[in-house]
Amino acid sequence: MARILLFGRLSDVAGWREREVESPFLSALRGQLGAERARLGDALAVPGAQVALDQVIVRGDAPLNAATEAAFLPPMRGAERAMTVRLTFEPFDPGALLTEFCGGRAEVGAVATFTGIARAEAGAALGALRCGRPSAALPREARGRRKR
Repeated sequence: MARILLFGRLSDVAGWREREVESPFLSALRGQLGAERARLGDALAVPGAQVALDQVIVRGDAPLNAATEAAFLPPMRGAERAMTVRLTFEPFDPGALLTEFCGGRAEVGAVATFTGIARAEAGAALGALRCGRPSAALPREARGRRKR
């Protein structure tokens, strides 16, 4: 039997966090969970809901076996909002930016930031508050901004 884990709101909807289920494929497991509780089936089908099999995010269908761990993850909040990225060559206070970003919002569970030098050019230090962007894109964007 595969070990099934539900995280966040999914476990609230289901009324359980962990259990073992027999199912040959991920698609069959989703159908099984939805048949047991329609609200859970709906929650698993929303855009952004993900599943990790043995700690690897998978897309599409996949076979399951007795040793499989299937962890269902709810969509991450905030994805529907516009993202703000600030690039600067001027000194800044990361703590002040983080405080501004969180703005007293209770739903902020964790914030990951990057502050440092990225592919430094002679005499230029780049600092950035990073949110959901590949770091390789930062130097390219900074060079474009410097030319303007």
